Amino acid sequence: MRKSPALRRLITFGAALTVAIAGSMVAVTPAQAGCQTVAIWSTDTDQYVSAELNDTAFPGMLRARAGAIGPWEKFTMCVDGLGYFTLKSNANGRYVAVEHNFSGRYQHMLRARTPASQLGAWERFLLEDWGDVVAFRSDRGFYVTAEFGYTDPKEKGMLRSRQGQTYRGPWESFDYFQA
Repeated sequence: MRKSPALRRLITFGAALTVAIAGSMVAVTPAQAGCQTVAIWSTDTDQYVSAELNDTAFPGMLRARAGAIGPWEKFTMCVDGLGYFTLKSNANGRYVAVEHNFSGRYQHMLRARTPASQLGAWERFLLEDWGDVVAFRSDRGFYVTAEFGYTDPKEKGMLRSRQGQTYRGPWESFDYFQA
C-alpha cells in the first residue's frame, strides 16, 4: 500500500524544478534548488531505505528494509540547478556513493561512505519523474535498483546501480518524502 506524503518534491528536467505541496504543483527556478531532509521509499515493497551503519563488511550499505522512519532512514538531498542531486546520510554524515570498483553481487552497490571533502562523480545522481514514482540514475547512467531477489537477510533490498535500460519495473521505482 502506497503512503501519501504531505510534501513530495519532484524534479522535471528543463528550465525549472517542480514541487508538489499538498497536491498543488508549483514551479521553482533552478536558482531556488537546495537541500531538504528526506526518507526514500521503495514502492515495490513499501519499505524505507536505510543506511546500514552496523554492517561490518560494508558499513553504510543502502537497503530498502525499514517499515518506519528512524535515524538510519533520513538523508539530506541536495539538488542543483541541473537536476543532479547528492544524498547524505543524516545518521553518519557521509555521502552516498556508487561502489564501481566492487565485483560480483556488490558491484555498483550504494553506500553512505564519502566525506564531504571527497565528493565526486560517484556521489552524483539524476532523478527521473515517472509519474507516480521516481527513478534514480547514477553517474554512469545506470538506474538504481533495490535487490529483492537476494535471499541473504543482510543483502535483501540492497540498492545497486545496475539497470542499464529504462525498464520502469518495480525494483527501480522509488518515492521520497520530507522527513
